[in-house]
Amino acid sequence: MLKNVVNLGALPSCASDLEIAFQIIDATTPAKEPFGFGRALLSGNEKSSANPFSSVILLRAGTLTLKSTDGTTISLEKGEAANLPAGELVWSADNADCVILVLRQDNPELKLSKLNLDQPMSPGGAPNPALLTTPAPQTTRYEFFEQDKISWGVWATSPYARHPLQYTFAEVMMLRKGEVTLANDEDSATFVTGDIFLVQPGACVSWQNTVVLEKFWLIHSGD
Repeated sequence: MLKNVVNLGALPSCASDLEIAFQIIDATTPAKEPFGFGRALLSGNEKSSANPFSSVILLRAGTLTLKSTDGTTISLEKGEAANLPAGELVWSADNADCVILVLRQDNPELKLSKLNLDQPMSPGGAPNPALLTTPAPQTTRYEFFEQDKISWGVWATSPYARHPLQYTFAEVMMLRKGEVTLANDEDSATFVTGDIFLVQPGACVSWQNTVVLEKFWLIHSGD
């Protein structure tokens, strides 16, 4: 595997209970990391969970229902995502395989909400033209949240390739369509539709997608 590139969907499950998952992710994440992350296999009905930090959750399989103290209720299935507020939640899950991103450094104020990943996008988010090894792609994007160092949204691109980029930021990606190969002189990794992975600061990788690609992304710009 590429250095500083983590396949989040291949991580061992840290818990079958949402509150315990939050606790383990917080306890095992080094203080210098921009956010905590972990994979959980949730099961249970009408269980309560408390979390001091806002989070983003991405569902790999199964179903998950969440209810906040104001009565808002959402249901998630494979390939869907949601904002989770800090505080109390009631949840029910049927084999919910999920990746949880705990935003403990920034802890933005969020409301419980399912993200419309099919949101219409506008032109934007083009790669650095100085790094391209192919003609410039057509790219579109939509941003759900932006605050200080952290943001997340959806992005789509036509096929393109670029030289290795030295990452100074952390980026989580969940591929909704297509596939991409990241590579350098040491190794390569190909991610396909449904994969969720993290590129950490310090990674230096090229990019090549030979078919149309769509992704959900979350970026933390670091210090």
